[in-house]
Parts: sequence; structure tokens; C-alpha cells
Amino acid sequence: MTNYVSDKFRNFVWTEMYEIERVSRYYQELLKIHKRRAWILRGLTAILAASIAFLHFADTLFVVKIISSLLFLCLYFIEFAIGYTKVLPLSDASRGCVTVDSMLRELWRDIESASLDDDSVNFRLNQIIKTKDAIVTSHFVNAKLTEDRELNIRCAEEAKQSLLHTFQGASA
Repeated sequence: MTNYVSDKFRNFVWTEMYEIERVSRYYQELLKIHKRRAWILRGLTAILAASIAFLHFADTLFVVKIISSLLFLCLYFIEFAIGYTKVLPLSDASRGCVTVDSMLRELWRDIESASLDDDSVNFRLNQIIKTKDAIVTSHFVNAKLTEDRELNIRCAEEAKQSLLHTFQGASA
């Protein structure tokens, strides 16, 4: 006897697949933005460091040397802060989203193979949602991010198209 999962639970799984795809794309785009900013700051820091080295050998005012050194320290710590307060949590969140996505896709395969019933799907889906919520909430809070609404809307549309393409292509 094969099991059948109701449309209600199928829709729940689809909704979660869409949501994790959207969140994953959003985190990946934010990660690209913050990595780009970090690289720009690294470049500015390197240029400033080279300028400071030149200033120390040139005959310049002591005040100019002090100000340029302090500016270098500020840039260095800003770059360090961006790397560890933004890039690292977003990197972890992106990896976590991939894990949750694979869990949801495995659940969907099990639903399609008719090896689960509603109770089993409900149990597994609740576990996956708890994992997703822990990843999304903790990393978003840790990175002290504010929502980029425009980016979020774009990622939502891309996620929708990606899922439709993936699963319509698989069934065709």
C-alpha cells in the first residue's frame, strides 16, 4: 500500500522550499555586497599603508605622519569589523541554507515516492523549519543586518523562477 501526502502538506513543503531558496539567494547577494566592500577597504588600506611608508621616508610634517597612521588604523579596524561582523555570519548562513534546502528536497523526493504519510511529513517538516529558523534568525541578528527590500523582492522573484524551472523541467 502506498501512502499519500495531502495537498495541504505538499503546499507547506513547497512554501518552505520557496522560502529557503529566497533566503539563500538573499544571503548570498548580501554576502557578495559585503565582500566587495571588504575588498575595497582592503585596497584602500593597502594604498594608505604604502603612502604612509613613503611619508615616513619623505621629509613631511610629523602631524601628517600621525594623521595618516591613525587613518590607516581606522580603515584597518573597519575592514576587520566588516569581515567578522558581516561576511562571516552571512557565509555561515549561506551554508546553513544549502543544508536546509537539501533537507527539503530530500523530503520532497520522499513525498513524491509515496513513502510518507501526513504525520511523517509534518514531523520532518517541523524539524526542518526549526533548523531554518535557527539559522536565519541567529545569523541575521549576529550580522546586525537591516533588510534591503529591493534586493529581497528581486531574490524572491529569482527563487520563484528557479523552483518553477527546476521542478517543471524535472517533470517534463
